[in-house]
Amino acid sequence: MAQPETLVASWPVTWLRTIAATFPPAVRAAVGTLRRAPLRSIILLQGVLWATVLGILPAAVIRGSREASVSRAREIGSDRILIYDGDRGGSGWRWEMAARIRSLGWREIGAVTGFARRTPFLETDAATAGDCGRRVVTGRWFSPDEIRAGDSVCLVPKRVAAERLGDRDALGETLEIGGRNLRIVGVFEDIEDQGEKLDGFGVQKDHPLYHLFESALPFLGFQPVDFGWIRDEPLIVVPPSSDPSATLDVIEVRADPTDLVRVTRALRRELIGAGLQPLLLSNLAVQILFSGPMDAVAKLLRITFLVCLVAGTIIVTNLLILTVLQRQREIAVRRVEGATTLSIAVQFVIENGTLCFAGALAGIPVALGLAEVRTALDPSAAVHWIFPVAETVTTVGAVIVAGLIGGLLPALKAARIQPAEVLAHE
Repeated sequence: MAQPETLVASWPVTWLRTIAATFPPAVRAAVGTLRRAPLRSIILLQGVLWATVLGILPAAVIRGSREASVSRAREIGSDRILIYDGDRGGSGWRWEMAARIRSLGWREIGAVTGFARRTPFLETDAATAGDCGRRVVTGRWFSPDEIRAGDSVCLVPKRVAAERLGDRDALGETLEIGGRNLRIVGVFEDIEDQGEKLDGFGVQKDHPLYHLFESALPFLGFQPVDFGWIRDEPLIVVPPSSDPSATLDVIEVRADPTDLVRVTRALRRELIGAGLQPLLLSNLAVQILFSGPMDAVAKLLRITFLVCLVAGTIIVTNLLILTVLQRQREIAVRRVEGATTLSIAVQFVIENGTLCFAGALAGIPVALGLAEVRTALDPSAAVHWIFPVAETVTTVGAVIVAGLIGGLLPALKAARIQPAEVLAHE
């Protein structure tokens, strides 16, 4: 007589052997169900399919857009906050205003830059050219001593160097610009090399919906101010202390896109507290992507995913219950031939899981296709999609588990069929 320990130890082995023997025919039966009535199967798998879409689509677009906003920040302007003095018609600030922002000492702020439309100068306290959206191609960036002392040095755009000096080496040359003699220490090009295609906040100007987007801005609480000249005009970069009396039209603050919303709100509070009425503009897509409401939307979509998954599993389970009733004779014959109730039950559990897996596989390309459509319709260059591997694996895994659980009811019904009762009616 077998010992109790041996009987207990044999249960996992028995289960594994049963699953291994039942798996291929169960999968074939599920595929056969799909083939016999493909249209009906697609309709019945709608819940599972759309649950998969809801599990993958938001992650594809939200994660893709957030990653694009960070990795392409300099190119698409997702890290910039423009401060505009609306009460004074956009002018009247001096560098002291920018210095006040810098004195806040916030680690999230990478660079503070001042622009003056009436003069060709850009004043910045950036530690590197990249911090203010430039790339040095010849020469060097300002040294800390030059920035502190306000030396008469500058960096010029490539096109200005070509227009003024031709083929001569620009480094060390002195140019008379805006009534000032400045020594060239470097030549740069804009990192925002898509300036002709993008506006100052990373919106594609050649997009079919660009003008519709522009017209909608006032209704969203954004004043459509043209700051294209900041990117389009060949501005000469100088240390801010070289001309402390310069009047600025716009102050630009560079911050990490993930902190953009928080920094914008904090700056607004600080400036209003100082008695000013500034307008702060930043990339609208980034404001939405890294905001609290977006996280709330993601949670709501996860809840909707669960609802669709449960509904889809119930529908597939009901389909399999009807299949059990139609296949009573087949089940009875298998029982007579020696099939155990366990193998019968496992067969229908696997069939249900396979059907749900098929619905999940169908949902993956649908989700990615909708992600492509969503990003194509948005004129913002920050809106991008990726293939979310982790979310896809998790979603498909959840669908399979739900299908296996949902298969328990038809499995129980199939296991209870008595061969004698069924065959007696034949």
